[in-house]
This record gives sequence, C-alpha cells and structure tokens, in this order.
Amino acid sequence: MQGPHRMARALYSVGMVHRVDTVNRELSVFVDGALRCFDVPVGCTVILHGEPVKLRMVLPRDRVRITHLNRGDLRIARTIEVQPEQVAGRAALDLSGLDQPTG
Repeated sequence: MQGPHRMARALYSVGMVHRVDTVNRELSVFVDGALRCFDVPVGCTVILHGEPVKLRMVLPRDRVRITHLNRGDLRIARTIEVQPEQVAGRAALDLSGLDQPTG
C-alpha cells in the first residue's frame, strides 16, 4: 500500500543554460526550445566534466543534463551534469556542419 509520500519517478532534461540564480538556487535552461526553470536544493549534486563543483561554476550557454523530479509545477533538480560527454559531443557534431557550403 502506498501512502501519501509515494516515490516520484526521476526524469531527465537536456538543454542549454540560460540563467543561473545562485542566491535563490534556480537554474533556467532551454529544453527543446522552451525555457524551463529548475529549483536546485542544497543537496543537489553538480558535476562539471566528471568533477563535483558548486552551482556558481555553472554558466549561461553551458550544456547540461539535469535529473529531476516534478512536484506539481515545480521541477526539483537532483543531479546537474555540466558538459556531459554525450551532450557536448552531440553539440559539436551538430555545429560541425555549419561551416560546410550548402548547395
């Protein structure tokens, strides 16, 4: 029997950082063209190139993968991976075709 505190399913989002609010611990990220805001609790793990860092090290335009929970309209970050290899590599591939002549 599940009580009122049943386990929420963890989700993930991949996108580009728009704004970092270190005072209110909020992160705004463009995910699939839409701006999404995430609450970043004190216990949230922030990883930059495989190393744990502080939230203040996350910068606008960084590519991130965020594992989070949804509670109503609130998105609560559990883990923030900055520049994870699969995201950074895919972005490099997407950008590599920009300097190719078309036609």
